[in-house]
Amino acid sequence: MSSAGLRSDRYTLLEVIIVLVLLVMVVTIVLPRVGVVPLGLRVSQMVDRVHSAFHAAASIALATGEPVKISFDFGSQKIRLDSQPSSRRRPTHSVAADDYDAASFFDQLKIFDLPDGVGYDEDFESAEENRGGLLYQFFPNGEASGPKIRLMLGRRRFTLDVDRLTGRPILFEKEY
Repeated sequence: MSSAGLRSDRYTLLEVIIVLVLLVMVVTIVLPRVGVVPLGLRVSQMVDRVHSAFHAAASIALATGEPVKISFDFGSQKIRLDSQPSSRRRPTHSVAADDYDAASFFDQLKIFDLPDGVGYDEDFESAEENRGGLLYQFFPNGEASGPKIRLMLGRRRFTLDVDRLTGRPILFEKEY
């Protein structure tokens, strides 16, 4: 048997890798255009964004020394952070004091998008509303407060609470 005969029956590793890379590229281009995001991916996005919003609120409260509020706006699918520093804070490193404002530094962390289809159960007994959104508050000492709510995504239900001492979100799925 000649080596040329064997070569025509098999693919090289390089050819396989090129085909896989092309497939991944096609999927990443086509999937967003189709608009169909698998439910598991949306659940993962929801969990990541809730954790990120809670962590950002705790960090801003610690950095500015002022309480930070989080509200869920399910109409626009957003999580909004609201901090109202009472004074300008000075950095610990060498930055001109007149050019520094802690609130403006954290402006980019104030809005988090929720995946499409996230809602909350209005009939859940401990849900509390404040000015059109569910409100959590984070304090400079690391503590937090807020209601226990039930989030919905498709047919899946999640209970969201906040650890009062550490400010960490507690999010778990309810089985039905």
